Amino acid sequence: MTVLVLTRPEDATADLVIAELNERRVPVWRLDPGDFPGNLSVSARLGAESPNWCGTVQGQHRGTSLDRVRSIYYRRPSPFRLNPALSQGDARWAQAEARAGIGGLLTSLDCLWVNHPHRNAVADVGPAALATASRCGLAVPETLITNSASEARAFVKGLPGGVAAYKAIGNEAPGDADGWPQALWTNKVHAAEITDSVALTAHQFQEWIAKAYEIRVTVVGGEMFAAAIYAGSEASRIDFRRDYDSLTYRVCDVPEDTADGLRGLLDAFGLHYAALDFLVNDKGDWYLVDVNPSGQWAFSRSCVPPSLAHWPTYWRAGPMTTEAPSADDLRRLMTERLVTAGFLRSPAWIEAFSTVPRHLFVPRFTVRAKGTKHEYQQGDPSWLTAAYSDTSLLTQFDASGTATSSSTELALMATMLEALDAEGGHRILDDGLGTGYQAALLSHRVGSRNVFSMDIDPALVAAAKEALQEAGFTPNVTAGDGMAGWPEHGPFDRLLASFGVDRIPAAWLLQVRPGGIIVANIGCGIIRMTVGDDGRATGKFLPTLANFMVARPTADTVKATAKEYVGPVMAAQGQVMKVNLPNGLNTAGPRFLASLAQPSVVDFTLTDGEGEQVYCLYDEATGSWARLTFLDVRVAQLEFDGPRDLWGEREPLLTHWALNGRPAPERYGLTVDTEGLHTLWLDSPSDSSFPLDT
Repeated sequence: MTVLVLTRPEDATADLVIAELNERRVPVWRLDPGDFPGNLSVSARLGAESPNWCGTVQGQHRGTSLDRVRSIYYRRPSPFRLNPALSQGDARWAQAEARAGIGGLLTSLDCLWVNHPHRNAVADVGPAALATASRCGLAVPETLITNSASEARAFVKGLPGGVAAYKAIGNEAPGDADGWPQALWTNKVHAAEITDSVALTAHQFQEWIAKAYEIRVTVVGGEMFAAAIYAGSEASRIDFRRDYDSLTYRVCDVPEDTADGLRGLLDAFGLHYAALDFLVNDKGDWYLVDVNPSGQWAFSRSCVPPSLAHWPTYWRAGPMTTEAPSADDLRRLMTERLVTAGFLRSPAWIEAFSTVPRHLFVPRFTVRAKGTKHEYQQGDPSWLTAAYSDTSLLTQFDASGTATSSSTELALMATMLEALDAEGGHRILDDGLGTGYQAALLSHRVGSRNVFSMDIDPALVAAAKEALQEAGFTPNVTAGDGMAGWPEHGPFDRLLASFGVDRIPAAWLLQVRPGGIIVANIGCGIIRMTVGDDGRATGKFLPTLANFMVARPTADTVKATAKEYVGPVMAAQGQVMKVNLPNGLNTAGPRFLASLAQPSVVDFTLTDGEGEQVYCLYDEATGSWARLTFLDVRVAQLEFDGPRDLWGEREPLLTHWALNGRPAPERYGLTVDTEGLHTLWLDSPSDSSFPLDT
């Protein structure tokens, strides 16, 4: 019998549950429904002989029969990742069918759920949770939900001190001008600050509780575990999420009357588990402000995490460790995730990822998430866990705030290393040393003396060399222009570039032996090319798309950002015409092709003053620009000017893509000859091809 853990690949809370189940030898399978349909398949039947669904769920590397699932831990699964070639309409339909199909199939399983997603969905509605909590005897702040500005002002004026807490009702984040989600913190608000824009949607205003501290209570199977959270800055006193570094914690008890109310609340929603947040005033009164039925529980090293021994008996097998996970634990879990998701396959790379300590290479880094930046440094409570997260760890920024160095997202790094097909003894040019972590992995695989790593920035090279030595590796490292390679040590068997290029440099082809392999980021594609006896290199793109930091001619180069082009492009006047658009213009395929055909052109999407979506193109070198204002799904008004007809250059390639069934990136390939001519082709070099400007 198997325990399913339904969550996304990166989930430290689920990691600890899985580690404990493995320790107790309980069969467990981490499954992300978001892998459906590309890397996850289902097949189930229901009929007269069986009143329940019978069949299998199969991932890339393992599967299970539905009748062997005895319990399910439902945490935070990803959205379904559909084929990017689908049109917007087809994608919406496919998303709904996937949700009804695999979602309906899994939620129909008659087993223990912690918690069932249907019950989570009801409890996750803020107004319902607060009302139910109040009926169960729990104190909640005075609350108003309204879209009336006058009602909101009157409510706030009547509160003690004339101040309210304004916070989001649901879990969705608003987007910026480019559609990226932005964090919406809890804020203090006075009546005079409330504008008539309140009428645009529902808003929640609550009595401002002058808190002495906050409490996070985790309830599991009727047992309760509470941690007091003390704010150490003005920002965290308003919303502790704003300044995690200022927080301190201690374990505390739950008053009996509050505990009774919490049990009633979970029973009312049919929950086995929930994380709940309280504000406590100077008098010791507890006010419930948030109910999260799938919330995080291992958020502080200094507080004892709830024991799985208190979870239902399906998972009971003894007391759970209360120690924070070590670097070895986190590295093992990281590797398991990469293997389960199919990014790591070969034993040699699995051993390398299991052995090389990533945290030594990132003593300080920044992570971008949901429109905000989170900074971590060695010694922070969450630094070690974050260092092993499957995300890009940003370690350096230029004067404009653009990241110039990072430790690459683990899944992408694993994908490229697997594609390199390296063997023991291969001489490898690791072009783009960065933090040094990838050089360490390569050194583990082929030996330090066979790895040659370089970076444009001497400061990065010095820091990486020190980290490599601490980790026990001594590859050859130097500061230099990666576009020129390292000819003194060529030829190489493999070349792996960890920065973005517009075109494959001729120097790379000259420095890789015939039969050698180049894996690099060109445009937003990842190409795997083999160098031939004639000096040409050819190969196909990987399914994965990526945007590495672009090559810099010098260490102090500052790259212009898209924001600098917004004003000129939106204000410019030029020729006007209507154009037909290929279906699926905003999907991955057109972005991939545009990045190859027009690498110097910056693309960005805005909303104009009338609320219309405007798709913009700009070439800084020539000042050429184009604006597409969508009139319909397939029709746009095109405005353009400049020496280059940017849309006219791009349109034939996009039309060919649409007419050929919107092929995925991996169906395309690239050939680079000894003169530097780049030819893009579909399916094979002898089929449809497009020379790319150099």
